[in-house]
Amino acid sequence: MQRFYLLFGALLGALSSGSSAQDLAGAGFQLVNSAQMPVSPDTAYATLPNGERIEARATTGSATLTLVRTDAAGQVLATLLNYQSGLSSTIYTSFVRLSPAGTHVLVGESSDGNVWRVAVDGSSHQLAAQLAFNFDAVFESETVALLSEASCGYPCNRITRLDLISGGMTTLAQFNTYSGPLARRAASGELYYGWVDPTFAGFGDKVLRFSAAQLASGNVLNENDGALFVSGLNGLGGLAIEERYDSAGYGHHCRVLIAESGFFGGSTVRAHRPDGSLESTLLSSPMYISTLEIQHGAAAGALARYQPDDGALLRYKATDYSVFPSPGALTCAVRPQRPLAQMSGPGLGAPGPVSFDLSAAPANASCLLIVSPVALGGAESTRWHPADFLWHTTMSWNSLRRLVSIPTDASGSGSFSFFNSGTIQGQYLLQALVRDSGGSLVGSSNVVQN
Repeated sequence: MQRFYLLFGALLGALSSGSSAQDLAGAGFQLVNSAQMPVSPDTAYATLPNGERIEARATTGSATLTLVRTDAAGQVLATLLNYQSGLSSTIYTSFVRLSPAGTHVLVGESSDGNVWRVAVDGSSHQLAAQLAFNFDAVFESETVALLSEASCGYPCNRITRLDLISGGMTTLAQFNTYSGPLARRAASGELYYGWVDPTFAGFGDKVLRFSAAQLASGNVLNENDGALFVSGLNGLGGLAIEERYDSAGYGHHCRVLIAESGFFGGSTVRAHRPDGSLESTLLSSPMYISTLEIQHGAAAGALARYQPDDGALLRYKATDYSVFPSPGALTCAVRPQRPLAQMSGPGLGAPGPVSFDLSAAPANASCLLIVSPVALGGAESTRWHPADFLWHTTMSWNSLRRLVSIPTDASGSGSFSFFNSGTIQGQYLLQALVRDSGGSLVGSSNVVQN
């Protein structure tokens, strides 16, 4: 991808405002400032579950690519690959993609067209293919990948299936445009492709969806074969799919993340439902956003608005293209922000007033307060709600009772007061189901005890 970004560097330098304003999280999300770390604009990388990274490092004007494993602070732990080009004076990194099992990475560079399969532990590496102007890749399995590449010339982009063991390649699709990003939905085998308007007129980019059956048909697909997913985009910095709960038991809860990264300044990352409709905005930035990586923690939760804070995380790269060459980039992160419920008041341990207090909920909206006996509670469990959000609670599903609807103010806060006569302290669990300003349920708070 790096070559494509740098081609527009001089133009961006002339037209961008050069703002260094901080990124802004969307409603139901929060920035993770501790995740910010400098990285070279020329570096492609993949983040491992433990926070370490596999980085393909190449500097503008250098014919050398070095693949290293770093710790979370960016210190080199091991060198996995050194490549010295005998053909090009500058190496442009394309991508580093982690395999489904996490044992290998696929590494591409677009100067000489090399694609390597490299063991994360450094035990092996092999040249899997040579594809001119390779741009992006996704895995179909541990040993098969789909690549967005331009070995067909300019403007031309192909999606090529690559067997990483045999090196066998099959052309699946070809488009009369420039290279675009890819994302694959594992549960359905669908492929999402970022189609770039070759005229660069603005807001002509779109995301197309191809079914698993189409990809297996043996036909070389084109733009007209793809189902239109989202259109009217002004730049495509990357795609990713949140599919932690993409199964029948959770209503096939899935979100397609699109980084709309304009070449003339400003980026926005949005989450779309499987039908293409917009659900939420995760963040906006004055920088160029790329390299979307979704990571999940041990706790429950999806990368979606108002979900538990520690269940999922979106890592992304924010590059400053206000001048050329770029002065730098940051790896950043955003995660959900769950509405916070707390109990307060003298009536918690003795007769007196008690207040259920809610914060970080949707602003100028409302929530539904529900209650259940403590004696029937248990370990936290997750259910898909028909309003299409994931509900996490320690309450017994069969004992829930609606108590009251509570309005929220412009800061997303609300409260409900009641009196403890001296017989109910410690007897009940309370939780808020929060609504957006349109009245639709969108998430839940943590559970508290009175």
